[in-house]
Amino acid sequence: MINRHLLPNEIDLLVDGDVGFGVAPLRAHVRQCAECRARVDDALVVTHSFATTEKAYTGWRWAVTV
Repeated sequence: MINRHLLPNEIDLLVDGDVGFGVAPLRAHVRQCAECRARVDDALVVTHSFATTEKAYTGWRWAVTV
């Protein structure tokens, strides 16, 4: 059992769906810790919002002006 809050890279592992041997303790911690569960849930919302956002095509001319 992990006795601290998860680090950002550990939250990323959970959000990305990694399945390595070290992920099980992280998942167990998230089940027990409301703060870490909220942080993972927030990260999932952001990740899913990127997946559903339309990609704006700006064209090559925009890139030249920047």
